[in-house]
Amino acid sequence: MSVPGYFLGDLWEQPAFLRDCEQYGEQLVAASNNICIVFGNVAIDWSKKGNDGRTRKYNAVFIAQNGKLCGGENFPYPFRIKTLQPNYREFDDSRHFFSAKKLAQELEQKIEDMLTPVAVSIKNQEFSLGCILCEDGWDEDYSVKPTRIIKKNGDVDLIINVSSSPFTLGKNNKRNRVFSQQASSLQTPILYVNNVGLQNIGKTVYAFDGFSTVYAADGNIIAQCKPFEETLLTMDIAFGDHVVMDECQPTVDNDISSIFSALNYAGKKMLANIGISKVVIGASGGIDSAVSAALYCHILGADNVLLVNMPSRYNSATTKDLAARLAKNLGCLYTVAPIQDAVELTLSQLRNCEINNLSTNEQFQLSVPDITAENIQARDRSSRILAAFASALGGGFSCNANKTELTVGYATLYGDLAGFLAIIADLWKHQVYALGHYLNEQVYCREVIPAEIFSIVPSAELSEHHNVD
Repeated sequence: MSVPGYFLGDLWEQPAFLRDCEQYGEQLVAASNNICIVFGNVAIDWSKKGNDGRTRKYNAVFIAQNGKLCGGENFPYPFRIKTLQPNYREFDDSRHFFSAKKLAQELEQKIEDMLTPVAVSIKNQEFSLGCILCEDGWDEDYSVKPTRIIKKNGDVDLIINVSSSPFTLGKNNKRNRVFSQQASSLQTPILYVNNVGLQNIGKTVYAFDGFSTVYAADGNIIAQCKPFEETLLTMDIAFGDHVVMDECQPTVDNDISSIFSALNYAGKKMLANIGISKVVIGASGGIDSAVSAALYCHILGADNVLLVNMPSRYNSATTKDLAARLAKNLGCLYTVAPIQDAVELTLSQLRNCEINNLSTNEQFQLSVPDITAENIQARDRSSRILAAFASALGGGFSCNANKTELTVGYATLYGDLAGFLAIIADLWKHQVYALGHYLNEQVYCREVIPAEIFSIVPSAELSEHHNVD
């Protein structure tokens, strides 16, 4: 989906958008003089419907050469369509796209007969390409094995996998094992090309890490692009029996450096996309706000980050001091905005307001349980102070929530769940700590997050029961 993008939701059902995608695809085909271009795009059959009664769409890969499309001689269309459609986590392919398996069923053919290679001629030499899309290469848990079927149906010289696969910790290490095994067992080189970029689907931001890789016929990795970098890779691939090519060492992508790379890249792209250049952070003296602050300072520069410490009567001298030291170490802006007076005013209003039933003339007053008093503080900090500072500064304020807290529901609605972007929300607490150490040791190469922040017991400091020594 290099032309339209991937996680587009209802935009896939807009005919005008689909026609734009077609037109851009036609421009690519027209530009294919003296070159073979393999690209992903949505393919539309305007004469047919999908199972939902809407215009039929395919997640497709196009092979263009000398101003025309290749592959129509042994397939119902002059392009190839996705066979295995994921419908888990963020993927929702079957909602929008008609698969090759459904097409085979409709045409009363076996899918094993439909998956065929594409013939091209390059420098007067004939080549046979096996063109698949993303999930088609991850066939371990599927009954249909697209790469094996294509290889069985022709003497394939090169398998090309075009992907729009978002970053997942450790995904590429597993892909290397899966694709290397496929290349070796099929004795065919595999070229994996993945998207680099960012996609904001409203509530979740997905980073696409690239990591495009070339696997030789013996399964060895012979080239790999750096993650999160748009790269033009030019290389020669040798074909034939018993060809040995130089190996390259694949990049490990399951450690804390990979997490930093993903968050740094996605944060930078997201801020640029939405036009935010200044960020306000509620600095509590704890690890979550400290890691968020260090990330944003690295992305935007310290002058564009404001840390706001918002103590109530429950906040300790220890955490207030740590918040100030963090700001000093980072060299960013800092202020203190006490909340106790505002919290007392809200509590007084709650306790003294009469609730009226105007139809019965009944009146009563609300009791204020401890949890309400605690949540008032969290909301006052976010919805009142941080939002106001962000507006005055001309930026946004961050959400410092982590995955551990979100999983167990340890958060306040409209309070610490508020903010324009939760940059560490997909990290477990232990990963937040590890990222803090990485920022100190590898990114800043000095102690910007004070050592005591790693050692103090985390506390919300919302009541006398939340103590920090």
